[in-house]
Amino acid sequence: AAETNIFSQRSIEELLGIDGKYDTHPVLMSAAELEKLGRFVKELPLLEARFKIKILPNDFNVPEEEKEMKHRAAGNFIGSRYILSIAHFAQNPVYNLDTPFGAIPIPIEIKERKIFVFISGREFALREIKIDFEQDWALFEIPEELKGKYLSSKIGESSELKPGHFLYFIGCPFTDGTLLRSGIVEADSFE
Repeated sequence: AAETNIFSQRSIEELLGIDGKYDTHPVLMSAAELEKLGRFVKELPLLEARFKIKILPNDFNVPEEEKEMKHRAAGNFIGSRYILSIAHFAQNPVYNLDTPFGAIPIPIEIKERKIFVFISGREFALREIKIDFEQDWALFEIPEELKGKYLSSKIGESSELKPGHFLYFIGCPFTDGTLLRSGIVEADSFE
């Protein structure tokens, strides 16, 4: 005798609270959706902020010289013209003297900051549209030759999220490459 599934697809979706809007858990995704997510992760733009700094006079015998510092972050294509990212990677760096007792910040002057994106093994300069360090977001315009060539992210409304929705978090922590994590919304408010 053939097995009978007492749950219809609709009743399973109702049981899991699936409404189709933010339900992208691998179990609930089609092969085409998983392929698109894989392509999205591969095309995730890697941003780099480059700073030219000058070490200022200090009490720790660190020579006054010019140096270059770099910070990296992942971004997301928005529409066909922009990249959205965190802002703190582009914030003014701190130059530390490492000691056995911990790091000591050394005073520096920022001479220059430029933002670049790495895509398909190539590097492109980005134009800064807005950086909001307080809310930790940054928006950059991509060069003309890249416009419309990559998958863009769809911006959702956080107010529409409900417990049970699946989410993916994609980033570039500590410049160690792309990290993909999944999670489930557990509550609709924070206390």
